[in-house]
Amino acid sequence: MPVRIDYYESGLGAATKRDMQSAMRSALIEVGHAHHRDIKPRKFKRSAATRYNYDIRGRGYIVAKIRRKTIDGVKAAGEGLDLVFSGRSRASVMGSRKVDTFVNSAERGRAEVIMPAPTLNFPGWTGIDMRGELERTIPSEEKEVFDRGRVAYAKRLDRIKRRKVGSHKG
Repeated sequence: MPVRIDYYESGLGAATKRDMQSAMRSALIEVGHAHHRDIKPRKFKRSAATRYNYDIRGRGYIVAKIRRKTIDGVKAAGEGLDLVFSGRSRASVMGSRKVDTFVNSAERGRAEVIMPAPTLNFPGWTGIDMRGELERTIPSEEKEVFDRGRVAYAKRLDRIKRRKVGSHKG
């Protein structure tokens, strides 16, 4: 009577390079979506100017925004938030959930959180780099993102259970 013996690997020994890269990619996507969900809305709160050290806006600019005046054909939203004049850039940035990932190996990869707001690319008459202010992070957020990525990657690797690597009929 022939006997069949199957060989299995488990844990990280069962993971191929492709599995590791796939785990890295999905972890980075999860981190990017968490950034969209948790960190991006903080940029548009009243406390953001102090938290992220935004450049000081001029008095005329602030008064024009609050009184809902029109500057260069754009009507102000009437809010006192630093990154919001008409609200179009905020709507564009907050409406996007796109994340691009680039994975070179099982240990190295990066995610780019896409925040489309073309009007923030040009300083205009204020002379303030609003795109830079939108992308600015603080050390506690960097640690939060790193920790999320590490945990997400570990969870993905834990899902790799057993893999059949060969069999033998005797």
